[in-house]
Amino acid sequence: MSASDRSCEARPPSRPGGANGPDRLCRWFADGTLLRPDPAVPNAVDLALALAALSGAPTPRTDGAAEVAARIGDADHLVFVLVDGLGVETIEAALPPESFLRRHLAMTLRAVFPSATASALTSLATGLWPNRHGVPGWWTYLPDRDLTVTALPFIERWSGDSLEGRVAPGSLFPAATLLPCYRREAASFLPAPIADSAYSRYVRGTTATVPYEALPGAIDAVLARVRGAAAPTYSYLYLSSVDALSHTFGPLTPEVRDHLAGLDQELARLADGLQGRGRMALSADHGLIAVAPERKHLLRAGDPFVDLLRAPPSGEPRAPLLHARPGRADRVKGEFEARFGDAFALLTIDEAADLELFGPGPFTSTARARVGDFVALSGGPDVLLYRPGPEPTGTEKLVGYHGGLLPAEVRIPLVVG
Repeated sequence: MSASDRSCEARPPSRPGGANGPDRLCRWFADGTLLRPDPAVPNAVDLALALAALSGAPTPRTDGAAEVAARIGDADHLVFVLVDGLGVETIEAALPPESFLRRHLAMTLRAVFPSATASALTSLATGLWPNRHGVPGWWTYLPDRDLTVTALPFIERWSGDSLEGRVAPGSLFPAATLLPCYRREAASFLPAPIADSAYSRYVRGTTATVPYEALPGAIDAVLARVRGAAAPTYSYLYLSSVDALSHTFGPLTPEVRDHLAGLDQELARLADGLQGRGRMALSADHGLIAVAPERKHLLRAGDPFVDLLRAPPSGEPRAPLLHARPGRADRVKGEFEARFGDAFALLTIDEAADLELFGPGPFTSTARARVGDFVALSGGPDVLLYRPGPEPTGTEKLVGYHGGLLPAEVRIPLVVG
């Protein structure tokens, strides 16, 4: 039994309909409404450790990593494809049984929490849970600077100004990455707009990056690299299109289904093109859910609740993080539960740590400061949004969201072909 299970088991029975945040969350775990982060279940951190071990990097050994590595198998040339936003439920609902992705689905993994790109990609890059690597969501509040950043684009959240020259990448991303430790010759194939971003430079270290404009060209480049290699290689191919379309239209819409059908054919071409010289493994960072307008809970600038916080909610709309002003924590808790308690379970960060939501073991000091005082989770398709000005933000206009613990967000694939 994990520490998270023991924490739920130890909680006294709560009165029906009147439970506090941890009680409600434990009930959602018990009845399967939500899937708990669990180091005993093969997960995204195990995937990171398995890829590193297969590539000769010294890494901690876990049972999950050993199982994932065995499913992938050893090969002279390892190609890992990360399809942002491609949850198992999307694969199963959007593709026919004879599709490449469904035929080669080897196992289901669980995403880290938050089930979101910034947290998950950093876990993949470092082999660490979010409570260790310190990137708790798309928006990260830096208490020591009183600054909220959009971490992966490396910009200030409100102005959109670059953090270059203002924040050292090593301070925003303090955990060491695994890729420079690979004993294979490693290269990352990334969309051209992000190929030389601060985050991409952080992840790749001294290894090579190949920018690409369109997927067919990226696959051609990966295959050419494998065919021309004289020594073992590792190729990382990142695809962002499924996530972008799912945010805009919803995860199971015709736009996503049509795109995924073409993507499936290209991925089959990649696997076939390796011609026994290599092995392709594919996974995702998270899945997505559709959120109806009435499930979008809005905070505006000047709201008295926001005035209780050091900064507007950070993290993710599906898993907002709250930093209370000194002496205001009790009021933050009371007012949040009065206004949003029907949609969200509010936990103190100590309660979240007892349940190992951000990962097993203690927080690093950096991660603990960044998650703040409270985290809120929904047992349904709800988001908490903040509007700093008179007009709706781009985030408000989205249809697809992620970051929570619903199965559609948490269940990610391991495809091997």
